[in-house]
Amino acid sequence: MRLVAESVQAETDALARVTVLEEELADVRSKAGARMKELIASNKALDDEIARLV
Repeated sequence: MRLVAESVQAETDALARVTVLEEELADVRSKAGARMKELIASNKALDDEIARLV
């Protein structure tokens, strides 16, 4: 019975860790997406400036 309880606890702990990691991954993806949008806008502004100067 003890082995079953230990297995259940290990599974519960693993699922909790997975949940935390999924939240962290979602946060990283969100930040990366926002940064990519900033870089794309900056790149477009630089392209426009180059076109204006040429």
